[in-house]
Amino acid sequence: MHTVALSDHYKSQLKDSLRKIGSPYQDIEEFLLEIYPLFSNLPKSVLRKVFEWRNDPNEYGALLLENFPIDNELPETPANGRRSEDKSTFISEACILGVAQLLGQPIGYHDEKEGELVHNLCPVKTQTSATSNESSKISQGFHTDFNFDKENPDQPYNVINPDFVLLICLRADIRAEACTLYADVRDICRNLTDAELSTLRQPLFQFAASYSFTGKCGEDKIWSVPTPLIKGPAKFPELSIDLLCGVKPLSEDAEIVLEKVRVICETYVVASKVFLRPGDLLLLDNRKGAHGRTAFSADFSGYDRWVQRVYVRRSLWEMRKETNNSLRIY
Repeated sequence: MHTVALSDHYKSQLKDSLRKIGSPYQDIEEFLLEIYPLFSNLPKSVLRKVFEWRNDPNEYGALLLENFPIDNELPETPANGRRSEDKSTFISEACILGVAQLLGQPIGYHDEKEGELVHNLCPVKTQTSATSNESSKISQGFHTDFNFDKENPDQPYNVINPDFVLLICLRADIRAEACTLYADVRDICRNLTDAELSTLRQPLFQFAASYSFTGKCGEDKIWSVPTPLIKGPAKFPELSIDLLCGVKPLSEDAEIVLEKVRVICETYVVASKVFLRPGDLLLLDNRKGAHGRTAFSADFSGYDRWVQRVYVRRSLWEMRKETNNSLRIY
């Protein structure tokens, strides 16, 4: 995984500029317009790497940007995993949304974090062992982020999923245990035989809808239509998987190869590891690989881990039939 850092001098300049902006929660389009020139003027070395990562299929599927500014005074970590009404400055939101616009268009989903564009990922006391981003006692298994549309249950989950997932750290976990993991699909494929890859390319798997959606539907499990785990050209494959909420193999061969993929990922044969610190901004390609997170300690004192997330699509054009009087929330 490549790492690019802002200089302290540029970080200070950017932070000064961002102090003057308003809230993204009042008029998001005005906010995006206001921050766009600030991030299009990032140092050329940073922009070049971000654009290479976005455009070149040869690039590894994760990129870490370090030393980005965040807010001087943070309120307590949100106990409910939602936006904090006590957060009165919006520097972290500006940084993650500013970089998001370099990659494409930030989007959200009505059933994920109540339709927010910027998601606050924090441990929630009642969800410590849930298969969701609000957990802390369990690891988040390797997964790609899906969207389940309960109005179109026969649509594969990976049709309108995000192209990129961005994470910015506001507050690290209290014992520095939380490790974000990423496994590039090409590294996974290099550990599989041709026969195993052929099985993964057949519609022999079903994905369970994430807890964000099933919790609202009152269901334990809602399964996708049969879907391959890998598609696209052999040189540049695309991965869809969910070892967090569940993958159901539909044949004996599918079960065997799914278990092998699980072992490859979960024994960290191919996984990159990142312990996010305040000011780290991690870019994940949601099609080139799968990500996860280890378990960590949370004491719910108000100073637990706090990460913000934004989903990005390269273009909104492919999403046009999904819109419901909202430009960015589907």
